[in-house]
Amino acid sequence: MRPGLSLPSTLHASSAFAIALLGGVAAYVVLLLGDVGGGGYDALRDVFFYNALLVAAALFCLARPVFRRNARLPWTLVGLGLLAWVIGDLYYELAFANADEVPFPSLADGFYLLLYPLVYAGLALLLYSRLEDIRTDLWVDGVIAALAIAAVGAALVFDVIVETTGGDFWTVWTNMAYVIADLGLIGVVTFVLAITGWHLDRSWIFVLVGCFVFSVADTAYLYATATETYQAGALMDAGWLAGIALIAVAAWQPRRPVVAVRVDGLWAFALPTAFGALALGLLVYDHFMPVNTTALVLSGAAVAAVIVRMVLTFRRNAHLLETSRRDAETDELTGLANRRLLLHDLENRIEAGVPTLLLMFDLDGFKSYNDAFGHGAGDALLHRLARRLGVAAEPYGRAYRMGGDEFCIVADGDNLDRGRITSAALRALRDEGDGFQISSAYGAAMLPDEATELSEALRIADTRLYGNKDSRRASAGRQTREVLLSILDE
Repeated sequence: MRPGLSLPSTLHASSAFAIALLGGVAAYVVLLLGDVGGGGYDALRDVFFYNALLVAAALFCLARPVFRRNARLPWTLVGLGLLAWVIGDLYYELAFANADEVPFPSLADGFYLLLYPLVYAGLALLLYSRLEDIRTDLWVDGVIAALAIAAVGAALVFDVIVETTGGDFWTVWTNMAYVIADLGLIGVVTFVLAITGWHLDRSWIFVLVGCFVFSVADTAYLYATATETYQAGALMDAGWLAGIALIAVAAWQPRRPVVAVRVDGLWAFALPTAFGALALGLLVYDHFMPVNTTALVLSGAAVAAVIVRMVLTFRRNAHLLETSRRDAETDELTGLANRRLLLHDLENRIEAGVPTLLLMFDLDGFKSYNDAFGHGAGDALLHRLARRLGVAAEPYGRAYRMGGDEFCIVADGDNLDRGRITSAALRALRDEGDGFQISSAYGAAMLPDEATELSEALRIADTRLYGNKDSRRASAGRQTREVLLSILDE
């Protein structure tokens, strides 16, 4: 923003100019519909007033990157595109106003066509800066929509323009460039709507409506010219003006913060389904009433994009299902398998009769540690011990967290060194430091030798666990008494 110009004053001035610009466009449309003219009024309306509004709109858009810092490059490109079209229109008006025969293509057509790549580039950069974390399937939705709309447009106007266009190579391909560029602009509008799920701010609403109005007016002009029905001062002239003015006004609208687009539920499938059906319907229609090759190629590409969309949707749903299953079977704090997966694995092993060692562990000293150092430190300790236990159990089987400070290992029972795995697990669940000491009691059960039902296996291991815990407490009590007796004896 230039020195001396405050943001509020710039906003007020831009709002006032936008209202005046759109009011001027509305006044021009009213003059056209009322057929206000005659004498010198037609020239005043269609030359001076019309072109003054065009120049004002282009300069208004170009002023946007001068006075605002954000999104300068996108709006500069869009503004230059509008200015190029206005220069082409002014050149055409000045050079060929009184000409008996207008050359085609001319320098004016070069400026007219320059609008499209500049606007395409500006809108692409603007879209990139406004959105983040758009899923791949939403991009494909945009491609499907753009291809389907372009295919329908090509089927409606392409044949007429091709059949009625005469002249040399450059004449034919200049006309085709206009058609392709206008269909592309409509495709851009549809693409943006598709990937954003119609979540648009005021700026995008103005710019997309402006692009749509402009492209429809230009396509209607090409069709009218091809069929020799165009008359100067028609409403399609107002369409060009309105489209450019709306795009210019869009540049000054408040910018909504960048958001991650989320489109789920029925709407996520409705849009690609509708546009895919539109493209498929055009292919079916071709069997009864042949359409041009361009429309068929675009329709076929849209249907192919629908197939790609189906593949992406299947992969995404499979990934979500796998993630949900993994989350449902994983302890959130430690990352070990949880009680749900423990019961599932034990049930499968019991049904298959696989020899299995079930080891259950309960930490000693964890409650005192939690009380002394806090729950955050307690969670960190559990995570650290669980990671060690997982490493210790890996050569033999899998480690689980049953809940609280209780852990479990399920190991293959064939040729298993029971003492080695038990010792490795007890070492993993041992920790000590200033003011604390953590150890673990354990209980074991062999399946299916000692139990053929899940509940019985858990009961046996749990009973032995608490028997081990009681014996450890009794041993600790005896040691304490012996120390006290020794002190008294001294």
